[in-house]
Amino acid sequence: MISFSGSNVVQAPLEEVFRLMADHTKWPSIFQGIRSVQPVREVAGETTFEVVDKTDNRKYTVTQKAESPEKIVRKVKKRSVRSKATYNLHPVAEGTLVTFTLDLSLTGLYRIFCPMAEWYLADRITSNFL
Repeated sequence: MISFSGSNVVQAPLEEVFRLMADHTKWPSIFQGIRSVQPVREVAGETTFEVVDKTDNRKYTVTQKAESPEKIVRKVKKRSVRSKATYNLHPVAEGTLVTFTLDLSLTGLYRIFCPMAEWYLADRITSNFL
């Protein structure tokens, strides 16, 4: 498993940042690798979405749960990747501090690339998540 964390201050109130991050219709404008998002089901406050990747048009699933107005958890299942991202939001004088942690696992044959991929993924993921 590969783990990452990072943070960024968004110059907007916490409630506005939460609404934007929780709204799946906004994901294509926030996350540059997403072409489209469609809700599939909702169970006990956890919503599963079908997401289409912008680069290769492959579909994958994202499950999101807003655990509180200060915490969003997303789980991603792609063909070769499983991940869990936790976003914590905290009000600060400049707006909202968004801190994320990401646990990522490569599956199948891709697991052998974990040691070599960590430095590459750290740069790509931290620049694309916030």
